[in-house]
Amino acid sequence: MSPRFPPANTARQIVTSLWVSFRRQPRVWAFPLVSALYLCLAFAAYWPVLKYPAATLPAGKPTLGVVALFNAWTIWWNADRLAHGLAGYWDAPIFWPEKGSFGLSEPQPLTLIVAPVVWLWGPVVAYHTYFLLNVWLNGISAFFFCRRLGLSGEAAGFSGAFVVGLPLIWQQPELVQYVPLWPVIWSWSCAFRLWEQVTPKSITGLSIAVALAFAANLHMGLFSVGLLGGGWLLMGIGRIRSKWKQVAGIYAGLIIGTLLALPIFLPVMRAVARHGTGRSPSAVALLSARPGDWLRTSGYGLEATLVGRSVSEEGFNPGWLRTLFAGVGLGAAVIAGGKTPLANASIFLGLVASLAVLGSLGPNLTLLGFSPWEYLYREIPLFSWIRSPYRLAYLAQLAILILSGVGLSIFDQYLNRSGPATEKRRSKLSRWLILPVGTILLVELLPTRPSLVLAPNLANPPGWVQFLADRSDSSRPIVLLDFPAEHRLVEYRRIVQTMLWQTRFRSPLVNGYSGFFPENWLNLCRTWRAGPYSREALDLLERGGVELLVRPPDFPRPPEDGPTSCRLDLIYTDEAGYQIYRLTKCPHSNETGPSPLQ
Repeated sequence: MSPRFPPANTARQIVTSLWVSFRRQPRVWAFPLVSALYLCLAFAAYWPVLKYPAATLPAGKPTLGVVALFNAWTIWWNADRLAHGLAGYWDAPIFWPEKGSFGLSEPQPLTLIVAPVVWLWGPVVAYHTYFLLNVWLNGISAFFFCRRLGLSGEAAGFSGAFVVGLPLIWQQPELVQYVPLWPVIWSWSCAFRLWEQVTPKSITGLSIAVALAFAANLHMGLFSVGLLGGGWLLMGIGRIRSKWKQVAGIYAGLIIGTLLALPIFLPVMRAVARHGTGRSPSAVALLSARPGDWLRTSGYGLEATLVGRSVSEEGFNPGWLRTLFAGVGLGAAVIAGGKTPLANASIFLGLVASLAVLGSLGPNLTLLGFSPWEYLYREIPLFSWIRSPYRLAYLAQLAILILSGVGLSIFDQYLNRSGPATEKRRSKLSRWLILPVGTILLVELLPTRPSLVLAPNLANPPGWVQFLADRSDSSRPIVLLDFPAEHRLVEYRRIVQTMLWQTRFRSPLVNGYSGFFPENWLNLCRTWRAGPYSREALDLLERGGVELLVRPPDFPRPPEDGPTSCRLDLIYTDEAGYQIYRLTKCPHSNETGPSPLQ
């Protein structure tokens, strides 16, 4: 039976009724439309990685694959602990027998939202899910924030699209902990409500948003709290008599949110204080922006195509045209004198962007020989742990991109500003111009194409991993005979891959990788690099309770006339040449003493 189609007149009526419904109820249609748009933009930029979803991870360049692999392991550990009721959450199975080792880097408990993906398909697929979910939420949050500020639907839609393609996120996709910016946007929205009227609901919302920012990334939480508190404080200085309640409400929300994050923050600070050392100003300066970095863009798009330049990896400018429109939005707000809600929000975003740009310079910012960062470094101990001030650029770009939406909305309003006789013509002109102008801004700077990092095939482990997985006792620690030099990131790739193999063999590792390294681990590395299989090297392991040693093919074989205090017995060799040795103490050795690993 052939299908029946409605008559032409009926079809035309259906289309007309849908269009009328869309025009009369734009809010009903806005969410599904922008949701689909932002998902399409995110998938299009991320598609090279999704061609092999279980085998590859993204990175800005191949040498940073260690960071992507480590973040995938972090996602797995969060999901694994959730399955065990969060028991032993901070005692991750690395750097055996250190306690609280999970606090030596970003714990990222917000990744618990993708725990079901980890359980079903593994941490690599969960990494992709978490990345795309947060990019999508960033755009949605920016869209609704802009709509609440009074921007037109088109301008708010483009502003959210700009945020989906925030350049730094796509320049450094291995830093998945910096992708969730939607809690920051939420905190800005709640603070804006409090600036208009103090209510318990807005204070509660601000507190939850701040706590979620800390749950995503402790550094981003600290940065966002500092910028938000500093921005609204500067906003209130000129009107402290009339706005003191609003400023107090904002600070109350910030304080409560920070207190809610203490269960995450305090264990990390204890672990870092026990094992870490402060970052030297010279090292921090290398990881800070320079003024010239804000004059360069990074990524593909119109600028690279028109001027024929190569893609830069160091520029922090989110786009010259976008910055121009952001300046239009900020300039209009200053001219309005902050007399409207949109003008207040624009001035606040301008202050946040300015403070974030200055903060990203770190020790490289000096005023008449005075360095604000070095002063804070000396006076506030917390600053000595911050390694990369340039990451404040994430928040600077976020504020600029939302401000560019404000500028686009002002451009739309300008086109509609006319007398009654030309109102209809101007309205049509506005609709026809804002779309191409917004599109030009959108494609001005396209997301950088990520490099692909090969991840371990967790569904098909190598022989030595399967051998360890088949053991009846997985509680005994093992060591991978791989001891990288300090501060050599690329050399930790095999260790981080082995950490991901823990999803199969479950045994704790003497090895490990994190933001900070325990001194015992560094001492072990130095000892083994100085003399592999020496008496001191083997005693460090034996007295630490290590039973099995995994030897990669490129690591030296044990000498036949090794130390007499310990014995190494070869118990397994796989097809790739990996060998597993059992370490036992010789009966005639009576040496005792505390373990240097403990």
